[in-house]
Amino acid sequence: MKAKIILCALTLVTATYANAQPVTPANNPHCAKAMQAIYEIDNTMFADEVKKINNEAIRAYLEEYHSLMLYTANNSTSNYQTFVDNYDKAYSLLDDTDPGQEPTLRSNLLLHKCMVELSKGNMWTGGLQFWKSYKAFKEGEKTNSESIGQLKLRGIFNILLSQIPDKWKTLAGFVGFGSGNMNRGLNQLDEYDRKVANTAGLNQESQILSFVNYFLSADRQLNPRIEKKIRASHSPVIVYTYVLCLGKDRKCATADSIFAQLPQHIYANFPLLMQQRGKIALRRLDYDNSLKYINRFLDTYSGISCRTNAYLLKAWALKLSGRYDDGLKAAEACMATQCYSASDRQSVNEAKRYAQTNNTILKARLQSEYGLYDNALAILDENFVPLNTEYAEYHFTRARTLHLSGNTAAALTHYDKAIEASANDKRYFGPYAAVYAAQIKIAQADKNAAVSYLKKAELLNDGEYQKDIELMISNVGKKADKL
Repeated sequence: MKAKIILCALTLVTATYANAQPVTPANNPHCAKAMQAIYEIDNTMFADEVKKINNEAIRAYLEEYHSLMLYTANNSTSNYQTFVDNYDKAYSLLDDTDPGQEPTLRSNLLLHKCMVELSKGNMWTGGLQFWKSYKAFKEGEKTNSESIGQLKLRGIFNILLSQIPDKWKTLAGFVGFGSGNMNRGLNQLDEYDRKVANTAGLNQESQILSFVNYFLSADRQLNPRIEKKIRASHSPVIVYTYVLCLGKDRKCATADSIFAQLPQHIYANFPLLMQQRGKIALRRLDYDNSLKYINRFLDTYSGISCRTNAYLLKAWALKLSGRYDDGLKAAEACMATQCYSASDRQSVNEAKRYAQTNNTILKARLQSEYGLYDNALAILDENFVPLNTEYAEYHFTRARTLHLSGNTAAALTHYDKAIEASANDKRYFGPYAAVYAAQIKIAQADKNAAVSYLKKAELLNDGEYQKDIELMISNVGKKADKL
């Protein structure tokens, strides 16, 4: 899931023809306003502005980009077909652009197609588009290296290629990919942000790209200068990505404050916000509001993203509010929904365990995910004795909560118990517990203990979230090597 979020943020890229045509966001008000309308999903404004652009190739690119954003907001079958049609048209007009700039624009179009195909679970097709995009980028380095479009692509590919697991790097090199450098890529995207800070449309794009630093950098911090702009943004896609970051970092009270200020029409323009609002409400154990937004999402959204998770959230909200049979129906609906991603499959796995899900542990987990660590620990301490089959989840939930609240000594004790209880368990609790324990030992400069925990994580990593955990083991291992 994380990889798709990152790729989504990285590939929501704008018109990189900035030096190729007289019509650009930087020097043409209609192009700039069209770009702004794309990010704000203001279809009326977009239609009014794009028709005032005479260059057919640029107009086709903007229409393709507009359809990409609509697909991002609601990846339905009809929106997919509209995107494909507009992509084909824009690609067919590439010959009408300046020859020196054409590879840069082609690279962006191919990244768009890559993102869309990956979202549909078409891994081979998406991977092929990514490879073609990288080849076009390398062409652009020879003909167009000084453009801001190439600067941005340089940052994107440096970051993405730096995330290739070590065991695949030889193969990646064989097919022509470079090695990548995350820190260099992050710096290049920051430089890009500064160059387009005063350009409508492009400055909103740079805000999306800034989230990559949050997802991938060691300190997981947004640039305060950019975060201030993000908080004031009217773009639903920027708000949505920001809320994802806040939820990931358990800053759900901040997410709630953002939701409270959103005008209602934004939810219609970007339905995935309803799913996120329902998730945040469930984490604070507000079952009524959670069901309100989850039901609204399921009733109005025709896309494929997050549908399995929405049914799972509905099942949990109903179960925890005492409506077991209704919750079971929602869990069954989750299991019957087609999966397109690893996160979809994880939601289905959770739904399959609906009957065995312990309400006390689930409540504590949700409160911890909201950021209410004391509440979570109090729930676990309230005359609760887990069954043998619940040991791994119980100790992992307690350990993670203690870790995040700063009590690392107690967290290690429960991480160890979660690891021990996971010897024959395919769920994610054991390997994640070992990786988080390794992080504590790295912070304590205890290299031997950190390496030992990472070896345990590798042994246990044969079930859920396997690829994500594998990447996490690799990244944490690099930190241990530096001790």
